[in-house]
Amino acid sequence: MNTQKNQIRIWQKVAAYFTKSIALFLISIFVAGCDPEKSEVYLGIQPNTETTAQLTEDVWHFMAKRSRNNRISIDLLKGDSAQTIYSNPANKRSLQELRQTIDPNPNTPEMDIILSSDRALIAAFQRFKDLAIANGDKSEFHAYILTAGTTDERTLSQLKTICEKLAEKTDGNFHIYLIGLTEANRLKTVSTLHPIAAHAYSAGQSFSEVQKLIRKF
Repeated sequence: MNTQKNQIRIWQKVAAYFTKSIALFLISIFVAGCDPEKSEVYLGIQPNTETTAQLTEDVWHFMAKRSRNNRISIDLLKGDSAQTIYSNPANKRSLQELRQTIDPNPNTPEMDIILSSDRALIAAFQRFKDLAIANGDKSEFHAYILTAGTTDERTLSQLKTICEKLAEKTDGNFHIYLIGLTEANRLKTVSTLHPIAAHAYSAGQSFSEVQKLIRKF
């Protein structure tokens, strides 16, 4: 009788061990499936008008608040160039501190205007193209360019050429969002994205409209 009870206890332990092992295996699969590769993010900001400066403030605050350790590269469009000011995993504190360093007058509550030209916008498009090609299909790549846009035909032609070159190089997992566009500039600026239209989105200068796109961050 005791022998039979001992055998039952042994089989119960064996069954419990295998049940626990299977449970741990299934949990490991579930966790792996719920831990997708982090996105790559590019943010090009052109706060060269009062409205885009205010939008930069709003977008910056929103992104810092929602940072999820996605790797983010930030370019400040200044003068004729796009200057890289951050390239690291997103970190709320780091982004908040950086916000103070780029403001021409950090003693005022609002972001001040930073003057830049269409050449800077072209440089931001070029940077987006290079990052999208480098990323390929490795992970999702989201590029946000905050700009009022342009109607200058030479600039528009160069922006479209950059997008054509990107379309030739990759049909990878990238998305571009032009945000902060004025009503007068929006149609022509967005038209430059035609070669990569399947990956392109735009928003005007209303933060409620912009927010719908940056929620993807």
